[in-house]
Amino acid sequence: MIKLHHIIQAQAHLRPHLRQLPLRYSQALSERSGARVWLKLESQQPTGSFKIRGALHKTMSLTAAERAAGLVTASAGNHGLG
Repeated sequence: MIKLHHIIQAQAHLRPHLRQLPLRYSQALSERSGARVWLKLESQQPTGSFKIRGALHKTMSLTAAERAAGLVTASAGNHGLG
């Protein structure tokens, strides 16, 4: 199970590399759901999606030995754009 301190640690690692995105209130979704709905538009990140978060955090979390061995990824989507 992911613990809160892991989330806070990942946030600290990623903050310098990602855009700070504003929250946008959605009137339409709020009316449809009967609750206040706010959106964070991750499509405004450099890769156009939230996927940069996981890939970047994993890459930054590699040990020295893992980095020395190299890293290969494959993607047919947004992950490959980062």
